[in-house]
Amino acid sequence: MLRFSPILLAVLAAPCANAALTTYYRGTVYEDGKDVAATAAMSYTDDRVAMMMSSATRHYRMVFHTKDDLLTIVDDGKKTYVDLQGGLGNAMDAQMKAQLDRMPPEQRKMAEQMMQNMRGMAAQKSVPDEYVWTTDTETRGSYKCTWVTVMQSGVKRAAYCGTPSSDFTLGEKEHAAAVGFAHSLGNSSILTRDERGGQMRMFEWDSAKDGYPLVTRCYKDERVILNLELDTFNRDKPPAQLFDIPPDYRKQSLGPP
Repeated sequence: MLRFSPILLAVLAAPCANAALTTYYRGTVYEDGKDVAATAAMSYTDDRVAMMMSSATRHYRMVFHTKDDLLTIVDDGKKTYVDLQGGLGNAMDAQMKAQLDRMPPEQRKMAEQMMQNMRGMAAQKSVPDEYVWTTDTETRGSYKCTWVTVMQSGVKRAAYCGTPSSDFTLGEKEHAAAVGFAHSLGNSSILTRDERGGQMRMFEWDSAKDGYPLVTRCYKDERVILNLELDTFNRDKPPAQLFDIPPDYRKQSLGPP
């Protein structure tokens, strides 16, 4: 069974055709009680999005194919991968359905009722993330960026400093791929609010409108557990090492069969 790192789901603070936007980051991640060096990359094309994160102990990627609505989680350290058709939520639902189908009728009925009750309780307790645009600005290199905080129940979970520079603007199809990638991770219910007076709206991230992340951070109990800053970027042909799965990698399932 593939186990997901909390950082893997947190690096959302962003996502082949003839061109792509690929951004590379350097910084630190908090692992085993200390800050260690980390690198990351994001690459957006017309039909695919890839995210890479690497540190001293973890090396993984996420690859999203828009045509097939397929999210693939790759563990480059262990040389394994798992395909999640329809994204994380749909893949988990499909797995649970397959397990239910193997149960005797009476046992299945009881299990389905328990699952419905658990989902109802989770829905009542769940609080969506809220992206709050601030008026705090900085200049990183030659780009001006504005800080956005990610709040949940009044607690800061993450933050990023985004620039609306045209250097990072995604095309229409690239933008659609980025939104599809975000939805495949289950964040379609995220809300955004502009402290400068804008109205609350659903989160549909757009680099030209909302700003492309030059700095991204994650927090736990007010401590920074991930701190990445843009190192370089290009619009060259997307690098194969971000998207391809080597033939010797072993395919795994989301959970026990």
